[in-house]
Order: sequence, then C-alpha cells, then structure tokens
Amino acid sequence: MNVKKLFELMRPKQWFKSLSILFGTSVALYSKTFAINLLPNILIALIATSLLSSTIYVFNDIADVKEDMMHPVKKKRPIASGEVTILEASLFGIILLLVSLSLLYCLKPMLLVVGFLFLLNNFLYSFKPFRLKDMPIVDVFSAALNFSLRVLIGWYAFSNVLVYKTVLLFPFFIAGFLLSCKRLAEYNYLGKKAPEHRAVYKYYNAKSLNLSVNIYLVLSTLFYFLFSDLFNKKLLWLGPWFFAEMYWYKTFSKDKDSIVKKPEDVFEKKKLFTITGALFCLTWIIMQLLP
Repeated sequence: MNVKKLFELMRPKQWFKSLSILFGTSVALYSKTFAINLLPNILIALIATSLLSSTIYVFNDIADVKEDMMHPVKKKRPIASGEVTILEASLFGIILLLVSLSLLYCLKPMLLVVGFLFLLNNFLYSFKPFRLKDMPIVDVFSAALNFSLRVLIGWYAFSNVLVYKTVLLFPFFIAGFLLSCKRLAEYNYLGKKAPEHRAVYKYYNAKSLNLSVNIYLVLSTLFYFLFSDLFNKKLLWLGPWFFAEMYWYKTFSKDKDSIVKKPEDVFEKKKLFTITGALFCLTWIIMQLLP
C-alpha cells in the first residue's frame, strides 16, 4: 500500500474549502467575547470537515475511475493510474469516514446530522442512479450546497440558535459563482472533447455557462450587501472591493488554459494575492477610520 498515494487521494489541496466553516463560526460568535479555549474546537471542526471532504473525494474517484482514465489530467490520479487499487481506496475511505464522523460527534452530537446531510448530498452528486453531477444547473447547485453545509458545521459547533438564512445563502452563491467559473474554464480548455470528460457538458455551451457565471456573480454581490446590512454595516464599504475581486476572478475563466479550472492552484498566483491582500487591507483601514 502506497501511503504517499493514499495521502494524495485525500486531495489536501482541497482542504482550504473547509475554511468556510470559519465564516459560520465567526458569525455565530459575533458580538461574543472570544475565548482562547475555543481554538481546540475550531481546530477539531476544521480537521473533521477536511477528512469528511476527503472521504467524498476517495469514493468519488472510485465512481469516476473510467472517466478519469480518459481525462488528460485526471488520469494521473492514484486510482485511475492504478497506483491505488479500488479495494485499498474503499477501505481507506471507510476509515476516513469513521474518523471524521467521530470527531463531529465529539464536538457536538447534533453535528452528525449535518455530516450525514453532507454525505447524502455528495452521494446523490456522484453515484448512480442519481448522478446530479451529470444534470445541468443541478450539478452546480449540489456542489455549492457543500459550502453552505460546511458553514452550518461552523455555526452549530458554537451556537444552538437557528441559523440565519442569509448566512447560508451568501456562501452558497459565492460557491455557485466559483463553480460556474470552473465549468466555463474547463469547457473552454477541453473544447469539443468536453462531453467525453464530464457528461454534463453535453447540455452546456460557452454561452449558457457564461450566463450562469453572471447570474451567480449578481446574486453573490446582492447577498453580500444583505449580509453586511444584517451583521455589520461597515462591511458595506467593502462592497466595491468584493465585486471587483469577483469580476476579476471571472475574467480568468475565459482563458484557454485558465487556472480557474483548478481553483486550489489560484493560491500559487503570488502577484494576484499580493494585490488582492493590499487592496483589502487598505479598504479595511479606511473602513475602520469611518464613524
């Protein structure tokens, strides 16, 4: 058994998505005094969510092994390349599942419900007879729902109050935007061969994907302002920065070999994040100086 390949199978580059639980946590703890003893719980929530996501990736790779073998990039994945057998991957996935659910239970028993909802959504997304990933529009909707469920874990890890709808819808629409950009970038990259690598591309074209990107962009911006108005009106001053960043990201999706098709690699664009970080800090300082 190749331990290095098993770790690769977990897709650690995708763990950054688990940071979305911090959004739910920060809102749940809003106006409360932060205590240092909360840090272990935050860390447990991050680890549990990351391992739960890795569980999904393992079983998703098992389900998609035939398609991945024909993909120019995905054919190098551990299962598709034959470096990890389906039996080894299945056993590893079960171990990850048990560990992640156990951590959620230790944090708060009710989080198991959210964990199972996360698993159910991904089961419907990846496996027959449902395979939501092969259905246009629904594929993005289902994948974006994962982000809201992660936020839900962050919220209920520290709060027993019913979550605000805006807290779930805001990250949902951002995720929908990012996923639509990814679809558009991948479609442009694969060209006519796109349906061979992802069945849903039989129903998409560049125009419909671009429309999806724009719809999610507008809804993300709208719900940013709704969220800001609900929790902290000072955040409204960051609205133009938020829209500019989203629009900037959108422009990358039109490149022939866009980095947007693998969002986890965007973090390697140092110049992009230097400019982004500088603009954010400048806007934040100005915002703090305002009455």
